Amino acid sequence: LLFLLYNHPKVLKKLIVEIKEIYLQTDINNQSKVIRNMPYLRKCIMELLRLNNPVVSMMRTLNRDYTFMNDDKVYKKGEQFLILLNPVLRDPDVFELPNQFIPERWNSKLEEKYHAISFSKGPQECPGKDIAIYIVGSFIVQYFIKKGIINNPTKLQTKKTNIKNLPQMINPFGLYFN
Repeated sequence: LLFLLYNHPKVLKKLIVEIKEIYLQTDINNQSKVIRNMPYLRKCIMELLRLNNPVVSMMRTLNRDYTFMNDDKVYKKGEQFLILLNPVLRDPDVFELPNQFIPERWNSKLEEKYHAISFSKGPQECPGKDIAIYIVGSFIVQYFIKKGIINNPTKLQTKKTNIKNLPQMINPFGLYFN
């Protein structure tokens, strides 16, 4: 997420404004609740997980007969499917400019769609989704504050990447701290 933020200065600035306006203006006893409800921070994390999902596939067993749209074949209860997540998370029919980091695309409606499968869907949805988002968000907020990035975003440097076509691999990025 740090790599993507530093390659997208407008996104970084918008996130810093949100941290200053919401987190830093909150009573210290309520700050953990605030992190969970910072909308732009959540959008950045969801977009990170869409582009760089640590889970590349999952198996599912049908619990009822099923027919996919535009398919005449009936798949029977008990049949198993391998779902490859990268093609789903970068589906150009659902995600405009699918290989770009665009946090603004996320909203509660999109999070409920099948294509927001980063944490699985249905009865096997990951019970740790919200805690994972909270941990990443908490790290980003605390890191920005403790390292002074909140007031000086140039403290972290990274190599530039082609932000128009981000690769489909796990953590191809490098960060340099000064």
